[in-house]
Amino acid sequence: MAVSSSTMFSSGSGLRSRMAAIEAVELGVLSFGVFALMAVVGVVEADITLVNVLATSVLIIGALFILWGSYNLYIRLARAGGGALDVGLWVIAAAATASVTFWAWSVFDVNRWILAKVFYRGAAPVEYAWSAKSKQRRKFWEAARKAAATAQVDGVMSKVEG
Repeated sequence: MAVSSSTMFSSGSGLRSRMAAIEAVELGVLSFGVFALMAVVGVVEADITLVNVLATSVLIIGALFILWGSYNLYIRLARAGGGALDVGLWVIAAAATASVTFWAWSVFDVNRWILAKVFYRGAAPVEYAWSAKSKQRRKFWEAARKAAATAQVDGVMSKVEG
């Protein structure tokens, strides 16, 4: 099943209506903060070079974005495939990464819940990795949105033809 860009974000044009965009900005800011902290520690410690700080920062930031990307991919695939695929993907991810998946996705779910309460103003329901109901709500929301758009196009077409 192909995932279009319209399923990646909710309707609306502002940053606050797109949960993934809010999370990406947050990860960018946190990554810069980690880099800045490591640079300060590097200045204090004489044996730590700028190359070491940059390399470690790139690895940490890359790991964060890879974990976040797998979290978002899992949510979208689980929503599209339903309950059996949801559990199957979780088991595969847990087997492949041990407890890293559990802890990372748990932290991302808590973070997403906080961001949804504080910043998110979109119309689309927020999805969480550990909540099958949230993925189901989003799937129904998207189906209703698609049906409304199709009905609107059909209405326009009947006026043009008539």
